[in-house]
Amino acid sequence: MKHFITFLLFISFSCNSPTERLTEQEFTERYLQLLQKHHPSVKYTIDSVLTITANISGSSFKHFLDNAYKEYKAEPESIDQTLEKYAQSTDDLYKSDEQININRVVPIIKDRGFLEEAKEIAKDNKNKPMALAYEDYNSELVIFYGEDDEKSIRYFNQDVFAKQKIKQDSLRPIALKNLKRVLPKIERMGEKGNYMIVAGGDYEASLLLLKSIWTHENFPVQGDFIVAIPNRDALFITGSKNRKGVEALRKKARELYETGSYQLTPTLFRWTEEGFVKYE
Repeated sequence: MKHFITFLLFISFSCNSPTERLTEQEFTERYLQLLQKHHPSVKYTIDSVLTITANISGSSFKHFLDNAYKEYKAEPESIDQTLEKYAQSTDDLYKSDEQININRVVPIIKDRGFLEEAKEIAKDNKNKPMALAYEDYNSELVIFYGEDDEKSIRYFNQDVFAKQKIKQDSLRPIALKNLKRVLPKIERMGEKGNYMIVAGGDYEASLLLLKSIWTHENFPVQGDFIVAIPNRDALFITGSKNRKGVEALRKKARELYETGSYQLTPTLFRWTEEGFVKYE
């Protein structure tokens, strides 16, 4: 699974005992030590619990550790594997802008809270604003565009695409074509009109954009498709005429959103000819 994005970096840490339980403050300090080890030339400061700022070459980057801490609490005994998995992504954050491999650009579904966080970070980074390439999908969701390099996902500023003469309005068809190529096998789990989709853990939410898969042959539900994407790796489906299924889905979406990592939204969405829209 990929765990890196250009301006939000979630990384684990090492500790002497695999069963040691760290507080949020202790976790932040361990995280800081690891960053300093990997990047000794970068100046780091702890802004608050689970938030660290990195300053390099006149630019600043925020490290938000919420997801990493949740993952640590869920599996403290797997700390070595977690450390290795996240450490592979740290170097990308401090690379200078590089050319985009347009054949690896994919669409990533995020909620509007993610967009607002990006705007807040941009306010703190006046020398290199993070005007990420994105477009609205519906009232609750946004499509961001990033490069999948098999071990990480890098988001780019709009001006990076402009320098390569890649027009914003051409991104979605290109990215959807690439998404189909990089996706692992899509698996449907469940029965009787209530399903969960598994597709590698990185792009489940992005499956909302693939109109060709949303057929009743693929997902035999009663009525229109109702979906939940509470977390990045979670996609659940039921039918609008399945009242019990919808209520169960609403409850599950709320629970997973509140307890899981890589949160998206507890909101449910309904399929229309134009795509998915908010379902009340």
